[in-house]
Amino acid sequence: MGKMTWRLRSGGHSFLSRRVISAVCLFGSVEGVKMLCMLVRNKMAAYLIGTAGFGLLGILSNTINLLSTLCEMSLLTVGVREIASSPEEERPGTIAFILRYGRWLGAVGMAVTLALAPILSYCIFDSMAYAATFMVISIAVACNILASSHRAVLQGEGRLGAIARAVTWSTVIGLALAVAFLWLFHEDGVMPMLVSYSVVLFLSFLFFTNKKQLPAVSLSEVKSRATAAVRLGFFITLSGVGSWLSTLVLMIWINHVGSTAAVGLYEVGQTLTVRYVGVVFAALSIEFFPRLSAAFSAGRLRARVMMRHEAALSVVVVTALCSLLIPLAPLIVEMLYNRTFLDVVPMVVWACPGIILRAASWSMAYLLVADGRGKIYLATEVTSAVLCVLIMGSGYKLFGMVGLGIGFSLWYLGYTLIIWAVLRSIYRLGLGLKVWVLCFSAVAAIALVAVSWVFFMPVVTASLAALVFITAAVILFRQGIS
Repeated sequence: MGKMTWRLRSGGHSFLSRRVISAVCLFGSVEGVKMLCMLVRNKMAAYLIGTAGFGLLGILSNTINLLSTLCEMSLLTVGVREIASSPEEERPGTIAFILRYGRWLGAVGMAVTLALAPILSYCIFDSMAYAATFMVISIAVACNILASSHRAVLQGEGRLGAIARAVTWSTVIGLALAVAFLWLFHEDGVMPMLVSYSVVLFLSFLFFTNKKQLPAVSLSEVKSRATAAVRLGFFITLSGVGSWLSTLVLMIWINHVGSTAAVGLYEVGQTLTVRYVGVVFAALSIEFFPRLSAAFSAGRLRARVMMRHEAALSVVVVTALCSLLIPLAPLIVEMLYNRTFLDVVPMVVWACPGIILRAASWSMAYLLVADGRGKIYLATEVTSAVLCVLIMGSGYKLFGMVGLGIGFSLWYLGYTLIIWAVLRSIYRLGLGLKVWVLCFSAVAAIALVAVSWVFFMPVVTASLAALVFITAAVILFRQGIS
């Protein structure tokens, strides 16, 4: 075990590689369907309800997402950890607890939204006219939380196909309902469109959850078990708030030093390097986190093997992706936006080495969550948020958009070293020399492609990127069949 390499030659590791790659392909396809449906919905919204209706859509959808995130207390992450790490004979009781805990959080979310409805209406619209609208979206908040509890069950049990089907069906049905509501009611259809999607999402996960008989869970048992779940969920949620605040502070700084247009370019760069590439990390985490939680409950040695395997595989996958992103960045920006946004390309190009470091640090950071180390996880994420503001803010002041990209890479270099130091001090665990060599070789290769993009003709960049992509593809192929 201790001599595991990134090649993963054994049959067990080969099976894991195939399972992870299959999960990436499966959920990458699901995310592709979601993006396509979102694009169609936004196009229909722009055509049928105009800018004012689109603004209302943004306000209500962001309000639903914010309240759902705060009130569910990281239910999905906590639930997956609890279910995956519980012994087989205790799992039905754990599932029953998570589902009842989810119903309790759903009721809290609905109550909080109802209580805040008049305040939200007055603060956002300077009027009480939308108080009833915010009251109705409390249904969406409750359904989102309930959907998270059922998704946690599926993910904790490793039923990835059921998750993919539930998300796909809810997305497609939600799109059909969105078109119908907007076509029939125009701007008045925005609220029922959002609520109906959340209801469909919950019903989809409810349909695919096993209907087997679960043991009864008393209220006193829920209270006793919920204490630890709430504590861990609180720290994870708080870390998310810290990340959001760091982004907000950085945007304010860019607006102060530069302009509002520069903030817009930064937002586009974040979308390309964090959100779209984040689809890969989301796909990896769906399969990896429950497996890591189960492994950690069996012992640190097994968790180390899982962590190293995932780090190596995710680095290779992301390297292949970045080798495509650098030469194609101008084309992607023009396709998704227009030529006026091409100034963001340098940020995207120079952020690519940091994306690879993010893959390595991401695999290590999950170990803290799998072990339930909420306080330490929060401390590392807050430190990361401070680093983000300091390094990327300084980078923008010195070098503009190029500085943001280089700052992104330096930020994740610092974060990777911090996570490594924390794991070494607590668990005496690390990625191992061969995984580190793989990681920094990938960083160097992508950095070389980025340098060629600056100093050489596009054909040179394309040739280097193709060489890196082919190398990554060969490694993935050998991992999958060896």
